[in-house]
Amino acid sequence: MTEGTQLSSRQAHALFDILTSRATLTEIENLKYIKIIATFGPPLQPQPSSNEKPSSPLLRILLRSFILDLPGFRNVTSQFWTDSVVPLAKALNNSNLSESYDKASVGIRRTLSTAIASIVESVSRGRLGGYPKKSLKQDSLYDQANPEHVVRAWDDFLQCIIYDDLLDKMFIKAAETDRLSDHESVVQAAHQYALIMLASLLHHNLIVSPRGQSIISLLNRVHRLAPYFLIKQTLKVGNAASMLSGMTQLVLAKMNLSTLTSWFGGQVSDSGMNLLQQIISQVLSAENTELRKRVKQIEQSKDAPKKSQLDLLREYSFKPADEQQSIRKESAMMTEPTHKHALDYLSLHLSIRDREQLIQVLCHSSPDLLTTCIRELVSVYDPIIRALHKAVDLGSGVTDAQSFLDDLIALAHIDSSSKSTKPAPVPTIKDFVHLLQKHAKSSHVFIHQALKNGKELSEWYHEYAIHAISQYKQQQQQQQQQQQDPQTNPEPESGEEDTKTASAAGDFTPFLTSLLSSIQNSNDHQKCLTQIDAHASFLDSLAQKSKKSMDATVRASLATTQSSSSPPNTASSNNAAEERERGSPGIFLLKWQHFIDATPITPGPNDGKPRTGKSKSVKVMSAVDVEGSVGAAAAAGELGGDGDGDGDSEPPDVRRVLEVLGPGFREELGRLVDSRDRIIVFHPDQNPLPLVGNLLDLPPKGLPEFKHWLKHKDIHGPISSITVMGLTLIIFHDKDAAQAIMGKNAQKTSARPQLNFAQLSTKGLSAGLQPIQEKEALKFVLQTFNDPDNMMVHLKTLAAATIVKICYGYEIERKGSDPLVDLIEHALDNLELAFVPLSWAIDAVPALKYLPDWFPGTSYRKTAREWKATNEAAAELPYSFVKRQVALDAHRPSYVSNLLQRSMVMIGNDVEFDPADEEAIRWTVASLYVAGADSTVAVIQSVICALLIFPEVIDRVVGTDRIPTFEDRKNLPYIDGIVLESWRWNPMGPMGLGHESEEDIVYGEYVIPKGAYLLPAVWWFLHDPQTYSDPERLSSYLVFTFPSSTTILIPYD
Repeated sequence: MTEGTQLSSRQAHALFDILTSRATLTEIENLKYIKIIATFGPPLQPQPSSNEKPSSPLLRILLRSFILDLPGFRNVTSQFWTDSVVPLAKALNNSNLSESYDKASVGIRRTLSTAIASIVESVSRGRLGGYPKKSLKQDSLYDQANPEHVVRAWDDFLQCIIYDDLLDKMFIKAAETDRLSDHESVVQAAHQYALIMLASLLHHNLIVSPRGQSIISLLNRVHRLAPYFLIKQTLKVGNAASMLSGMTQLVLAKMNLSTLTSWFGGQVSDSGMNLLQQIISQVLSAENTELRKRVKQIEQSKDAPKKSQLDLLREYSFKPADEQQSIRKESAMMTEPTHKHALDYLSLHLSIRDREQLIQVLCHSSPDLLTTCIRELVSVYDPIIRALHKAVDLGSGVTDAQSFLDDLIALAHIDSSSKSTKPAPVPTIKDFVHLLQKHAKSSHVFIHQALKNGKELSEWYHEYAIHAISQYKQQQQQQQQQQQDPQTNPEPESGEEDTKTASAAGDFTPFLTSLLSSIQNSNDHQKCLTQIDAHASFLDSLAQKSKKSMDATVRASLATTQSSSSPPNTASSNNAAEERERGSPGIFLLKWQHFIDATPITPGPNDGKPRTGKSKSVKVMSAVDVEGSVGAAAAAGELGGDGDGDGDSEPPDVRRVLEVLGPGFREELGRLVDSRDRIIVFHPDQNPLPLVGNLLDLPPKGLPEFKHWLKHKDIHGPISSITVMGLTLIIFHDKDAAQAIMGKNAQKTSARPQLNFAQLSTKGLSAGLQPIQEKEALKFVLQTFNDPDNMMVHLKTLAAATIVKICYGYEIERKGSDPLVDLIEHALDNLELAFVPLSWAIDAVPALKYLPDWFPGTSYRKTAREWKATNEAAAELPYSFVKRQVALDAHRPSYVSNLLQRSMVMIGNDVEFDPADEEAIRWTVASLYVAGADSTVAVIQSVICALLIFPEVIDRVVGTDRIPTFEDRKNLPYIDGIVLESWRWNPMGPMGLGHESEEDIVYGEYVIPKGAYLLPAVWWFLHDPQTYSDPERLSSYLVFTFPSSTTILIPYD
């Protein structure tokens, strides 16, 4: 081990860049292998094996940090990944799509995968190391015509949203206005920076990249086939559910005979193609038609290889990957024209097969994997789509998107068919900046409408944005190291996070220092340092090149904005050659180009040595479109190659660093992933009993549940669990955790525990009406006035009388006990006892239900039968009474009579009711009593106590000559506050009603296992001294919500 190694900030940043760049590119490229998918881990696997190393730890970290918490996406089920995504990925992997090496050109997949890698590696460094915090000048103004100001504004913008409250201000301002000029100066300048970077990305992908014209041609075909008119007409449907159904039918409905027969009751078939698949199939089939024409031309050429050689090349395209790999090791030299035709012939057959395989997997697979994935995503995004439909004019949004694509394709397409001797003009970054500036307003309007009109949308995405930016906060500062570091660079000139070497590797710096110090061999240690220094110099050269391009682009963009002489859809490319020499602003784009240039390619005809993507012959070959035309950029010499323009910034050899330090870096990434894959299990008893587990840790009789679990919290923490007979019970005394798991993940936890005893004895839902409430309240006041000693009895009578009057139109007996109320109260008592988690033997040991009645331990069955009879009688008797009254047209208005009148059908002189409707009405109305009786009594009790303390509150508003009505409510905010405070002070159901997790749920560093019972400690949430200064006192505070939606606490004691 090398002692005393201290990495400078510059070296730490360079080493961090080396390791993250290689890890990102390797993990993304390896996703094409089935074994990588099989060992990826969650979410593609439910739970990784304890001895299995994750295959893609960095991607998993990013997936968890930024993707799985996206609104909508957070609600996808584990089955979506395991049953839909993984089979689709495996089907694509089994297709053995061709490699760039065999096709003698850089393919579209390679182009896009390296583009993704260049972006993701920057994100990964920010996620792992954090974004460095620094002090900022207050109220700085930024000149958007000054490149240095634009670059500094981006850095300051990131500082303010990560470490300050700029994000909150942006959401508020965007909801108020769609004008960018109304935002702070730093936001406006950062917006300009983002436009330039996006323009550079589009320019590099569509113009600089050899495959750019192929990508724009593919985009154009899809764009022409898209049914924009039908989509916009469907989006105009006012009802969100109908709109969503219509869009789903339009895009995903199969076009086959069963589509028609299904309207007449036939079985829906999975055969045929929907609209999306038809577009995919038509686009790829059209390309194959052109490719086959070129195959024919080669076969008829006088310089073509022999027929036997062509047959071998054609057969090669259909061989498995392992056979292709072994064949690559053999080579045969040909003359130059014959060799070129052979490469073209092989490339064409590989391209044709690739498209056929994609059509088969995406359009003709059985089951239909693509449609299944999309349908499941539409299902989980249903609330977001509905909210967007309500808040935004989606039809106008589609029109704006269509217009943008029209302009983008017109600008990016380089016409190579012109007969003019002059080369076609090549668009510059400035042209793309102008394009984005033209269409930026439409995106601003969309965001404004969504945030202004969609309160839920705003909350969902604001919450997610806060979560996402929190991933970039550094946990430790580097100030001390920077003060001690003599090699720290001065202020970086480019302003990008990649070039901020002064920040070293952030939170990862100590680990990298330790990793380098762990090298045993001194020669390896010295060689690694040499390569790290060389890479640091390489990054410096990229930073200088990026700065030079940024300066020119900002000035050119300003000139374009001030001048209207250049149309937005034409290229103003007088300086295209200078721009190519200068490169694109953005280090990630320069690194992307190096990724492409490093692509291994099959040997050329001259020396038999493998080439790379940097070779000019490869770039020209890559620029050939499906029709055989060489892109205008290649014809004009815009593609460069073989060292053109890049000799001063060649990436150095860092292989030894990767060989020596790469394994340790991957192990650390795996450790970070593993720390989040634990299952939550906290046993209150470190030695649970055999079979029964922690049965003795359940609440004892006589002690309220919430008090028992409160002691449990003090011992085992805010999230704890016990296991009884294999069943996991998780208790939440952490409000945020409960909200995240049972609120945000409601689709995964909305099920109730399948308590076997409760199922044997219960069924059930809720409602209310003001006139009846006022009348019954008056009766309660009179009863209490005449008999104040029995106020609690009168209070229970009030609740019962109100509910049965609303539900059944039934007037209860007030002078004595009422038989219907007694029956329902008896059923309620049974219900309360039945739903205590794990309080019955059958809940802990489900197998008891298979034992005969005479077997010891099955006495619960007799109790269940008795309780079930009581429950059914409580639901059936009043319902049957109202049903008879309705049939005779002698009923009183009520919830049940209204529903029965809607569902009844006259057949002759007889009245008939739909059995399904009857069942639903019977049990939903029974649930109304369950929902309202006890909770109403408990809250009114608390409110009465509060009003006895503060009688002047009512007297001041109502006076003393009448009782208050609902009309007085708007003038009695204190009463609303007292009611809300009473709910808090004495909550009904202090442990809530249990939920059940329907699948594994990741929360923080734990996984909530499928089938676990989830108990929220509601009483503790409402009595937490961290939130409530004196939670045991009713009179500590009142809660008020004013018209501005501002909620405040007002002390009144």
